[in-house]
Amino acid sequence: MTSTPTEFPATIASARPPQLPPAILRKAVTFDQLEISRFNVRTNRTAQMTIEALGRSILALGLVNALKVHPLKGGKERYGVHAGGRRCRAIGALIKAGALPADWPIDVVVRDQLTEAQLLEESQAENMMRLDLEMYEIAEGVVRSHVAGDSLETIAERLGQEPRFTYRAYRLGMLAPPIFDALKAGTISQAQAEAYGATEQQTLQLAAFNALRLLSPIEQTPDRIRAWLKIGDAEAARLLRFVGQQTYLDAGGALELDLFDDPADAAPARALICHPDLLRQLADAALAGVRDEIRRRAARPDLRFVPQPPQASFGGPDHFLNIPELAVVLGEETEITLPEGDVVGYIQIAASGDPKISFWWESTKAKYSTRKPVDTAAPA
Repeated sequence: MTSTPTEFPATIASARPPQLPPAILRKAVTFDQLEISRFNVRTNRTAQMTIEALGRSILALGLVNALKVHPLKGGKERYGVHAGGRRCRAIGALIKAGALPADWPIDVVVRDQLTEAQLLEESQAENMMRLDLEMYEIAEGVVRSHVAGDSLETIAERLGQEPRFTYRAYRLGMLAPPIFDALKAGTISQAQAEAYGATEQQTLQLAAFNALRLLSPIEQTPDRIRAWLKIGDAEAARLLRFVGQQTYLDAGGALELDLFDDPADAAPARALICHPDLLRQLADAALAGVRDEIRRRAARPDLRFVPQPPQASFGGPDHFLNIPELAVVLGEETEITLPEGDVVGYIQIAASGDPKISFWWESTKAKYSTRKPVDTAAPA
């Protein structure tokens, strides 16, 4: 029985001299000379099949890393790929799709003097050493490439990714320096960093970061960060739909879409209203037009509108004072008949942006002071 060493040698000199690897032969072959070797240790089907992005990278940059192969027994000039199986599959898919010719030269390193164990070890070593990059490392690389002159679309093509990937990576790389340093140090998560990156305005990012860092880490959620930044603010979105996005943009307003939002087809995109004061002015002007229309159709130029319905003593709207039979459709020319007395109007902007108008008695006294007295002389 052999014992397993429990610690590394004290010095390199005291260790057994390593055996030098056999000489290697580098050459170019065609795809029909290759097949995946039984010594290839990658068996994860998901990893094997995710080759579309790898294929785009090969088309853009060529085969950056040569495949490692060994001669197949009984086959003349046939090789098994024991390291580089995904690259081999990606090339096969490109040839099948017509993106590469069948005789496209493939750079390989022939390992014809390795034992079966060594082939397995080499396959395993290559896959173990190819560690995934951290997202902040990718972000730094994208920023450096963009500063050097490449467009984000070109960078995406060379990385074998969709442009949206490099847009997001660039936004992370351009975070305010203290926030990016926190991401590198691991004191904030990638999801938190993406929430700060929902806007490209570094001053606003930093204001939110400094305000929220006083909270406990568990309270610094991505949702809370976006809420502080007013990203996807429900009230602002409601006003924007009421005013009309194009009206807001034509007036000089701007929207900043959250790059890290993946809304469903029917959901609105999460965005920052860059000029909230302008949006409020446009909304006030539109509401003034609605009020004027209601007064004209009701022939009540003195009709008052209130910011909220009359409130009950226990809180909330006093529905006893509501006048429910009045339904108003804006844009029509039909008359609106209001009862005599102190009646007020209330305009609520729904989540869809549609204004809903309701009418209320101003008070219980106002409601009953307009009723006709009961004729006590009439027979029962």
